[in-house]
Amino acid sequence: MKRLAKRVPIGLTIICAVVAGGGYVLFSGWPNDRPPPIARGVITKADWLKWDEAGGRLTVALNKRFPIGSSESDLRAELVHERFILLCPDGYYVHKYSNGNEETCMDTGDARRNFVYRWGGLPCDESVQVKWLADNRGRITHIEGGYGGGCI
Repeated sequence: MKRLAKRVPIGLTIICAVVAGGGYVLFSGWPNDRPPPIARGVITKADWLKWDEAGGRLTVALNKRFPIGSSESDLRAELVHERFILLCPDGYYVHKYSNGNEETCMDTGDARRNFVYRWGGLPCDESVQVKWLADNRGRITHIEGGYGGGCI
């Protein structure tokens, strides 16, 4: 009976940890299990290993949704909303959003304009990347998408 009394609290602790962890994963959206909304219907499971072809279709879709001359702040806001993350090269900067969020990154020119979204997990994952250039008025002058993936 004493052994059972010692095992029950440990067992309950393990069950609580598993339930809490599962709840976190379920409600936090991690890991992502599908392409972001901006790429849904453009990137499909059939595109695995067809990186350039699918990336080209994503570029076309991005240009339709955010044509040359569009506001880069609208594009950035959409990407952040869809849980893209900023890719950072060399040099430091901080970008503060009006909602209080903040990006801290390394800056070399257009570095702030390179976002990625990853989904999948072990053993394979996929990603889309959105890169763009903008003029000094914050208007998009070039935008492109990329698609890739890999397995361990």
